[in-house]
Amino acid sequence: MATYAPKADDNPWRVATFMNTDEWKEVSRWYPFSLRSLMPDGRWFEQARCKSRDSAYEIMRALSIARPRDYFIIVQCTL
Repeated sequence: MATYAPKADDNPWRVATFMNTDEWKEVSRWYPFSLRSLMPDGRWFEQARCKSRDSAYEIMRALSIARPRDYFIIVQCTL
């Protein structure tokens, strides 16, 4: 499995954020699972940050029922 820096240009899961690298690491330390949805322009939008994969999955299930034509992924953000 490939790993990418959060703001790297080649990161296919990159999310536009105002956080610097240290802030991103701190958030990822406490909430390692990121639920993201695909926007029409091909970028990813972070819907939620969760402590567990199960909680991210529950939110994703609810969103997919409300928005059945959207695409969602869960990304584990590691340090």
